[in-house]
Amino acid sequence: MQPVDIYKIIYQGTMGTGHFISDENSARSYLLREIAEIPANNTIPLFEFVSPDSNMLRVNLARFKSDNGDVEALFRAMLLSAKQFSPSQNALENGLNAVFQLAAHRKIPLAENEWIDFIAKMKSLNYPTPHHSPQYNQLYHPAYRVITRNAASTLN
Repeated sequence: MQPVDIYKIIYQGTMGTGHFISDENSARSYLLREIAEIPANNTIPLFEFVSPDSNMLRVNLARFKSDNGDVEALFRAMLLSAKQFSPSQNALENGLNAVFQLAAHRKIPLAENEWIDFIAKMKSLNYPTPHHSPQYNQLYHPAYRVITRNAASTLN
């Protein structure tokens, strides 16, 4: 993981993905197209938590496809999540600081100064919504949607 990948997980867990749903028709089309294009994979977990309180999680689309998930139900869960979740820049900054503390105490393999420089840049840009690093994309081929745990309960 690169700094941007760590930042992205913290961002998703604290800021949500309401930005992703600003145009419902485009968001639905993008979801349908992405699910159609990715291979099904039943070896990865369906859900991965991205917030310390386990309120926000990723739905892995390859597993969702393997499980024959209802795409319209997932889309409704995305809409519900966007309505229910309140982004928190304070929580984002607390999470970013927690990563700094882990790096400072050598609990994670991340150079403190690299993290400080990266976060200073993100802050100067008003904490933008990030994309995964090329390395992360190449290794993991991420395809997921972030929703609330409450919305995830509607998928069953």
